[in-house]
Amino acid sequence: MATCDVVGHCGVQRPRRRPPPPKQFPRLDRLLGDRYQQHRGLRAGAVVALATQPTDGDPFQQSQYLWYSTDGGTTFTQYGAPVIANPDASDWFRDPKIVWDAAHSTWVAAIGRQQKITFYTSPDLKTWTHQTDFSYTTPNIGGVECPDIFQMKANDGSWHWIMAGSMQGDYSGKPDTYAYWTGTWNGSAFVADQTDPQWLDWGSDWYASVTWPDAANPDASRYAIGWMNNWHYAPHSVPTDSTDNYNGQMSVARQLSLKSEGSGIYSLLSQPTRIWPTTPPKP
Repeated sequence: MATCDVVGHCGVQRPRRRPPPPKQFPRLDRLLGDRYQQHRGLRAGAVVALATQPTDGDPFQQSQYLWYSTDGGTTFTQYGAPVIANPDASDWFRDPKIVWDAAHSTWVAAIGRQQKITFYTSPDLKTWTHQTDFSYTTPNIGGVECPDIFQMKANDGSWHWIMAGSMQGDYSGKPDTYAYWTGTWNGSAFVADQTDPQWLDWGSDWYASVTWPDAANPDASRYAIGWMNNWHYAPHSVPTDSTDNYNGQMSVARQLSLKSEGSGIYSLLSQPTRIWPTTPPKP
């Protein structure tokens, strides 16, 4: 499910011809019930998204709001009050990533916080219950933005959960990119295989990354795209920010797979997607 932080943590460009919404988008008629449709004019097949917004307009607080679309995602309407309210008036409570936990028949939301990822669950995307917080002990890697959680099949056929987020690891000699843990999800908590995260990219400009399943092979393949920028210079030294209101190019999409490294270690591998035909076109 695509989610956006409307206070400045992601951008979306809508194509001129919008394709049908992916099948993994929840159907609003199943979530909100017939009575809601009758009173609010909603119809089957609506697209649902969660987005971070300033709490009651306060730019120093953030909460998660539900939006829905009945025209295939061209326009969205806000459902109402925050469905996941800010628990402690924090200005770091953002970037929800939503996945369906089939084993426990519930939706899972991973939300970025300072020094942790917090998890909520919901049967219907409207009513959410806080479950647990995943706090990491790795020193000096900052807080979490654009958290990620998903299940994936490795090259040896085993299944694993991956939890991730964009972090500022350069203070401890690590990159400012996509850090991740492999582990298990028990319905309320993520249990990591190891204490310290692995890093998908060791460059300096691949941040705020998001992933989604490969429709052709959703079990064992995903795609990822990131923001080619870095918070050390993004706020103050990008010329196009002031001249063109443009700050940071999106990366080429990558294809992800999960590989067994032996001794119980599993790592994400990435490579650029094939964007050119294998056979050059004839002149």
